[in-house]
Amino acid sequence: MTLVIAGGMASEVFQGVAPGPHPAVKQPFVIVRRTGEDVRFVSLLVPGASALKLEVQGGEIVVRGDGWVDRVTFDGAEIRYRRGR
Repeated sequence: MTLVIAGGMASEVFQGVAPGPHPAVKQPFVIVRRTGEDVRFVSLLVPGASALKLEVQGGEIVVRGDGWVDRVTFDGAEIRYRRGR
């Protein structure tokens, strides 16, 4: 599993296991924490090893992979997704 975080601010990452829907079944979790007066960040959890690049350009989240680009926008009411090259 690879965690990719956009932005240049320092982040604290915590990982572990916690009780799930049934207390005997443990569920993995990840918490990413940043501090500051105006903190905004985007993180992406990717199965396996990854060389993805994640950035925020204005109100758009851009994820770049090998030969493709995903763009996600959210205007408060609707999420829009586009894949391109």
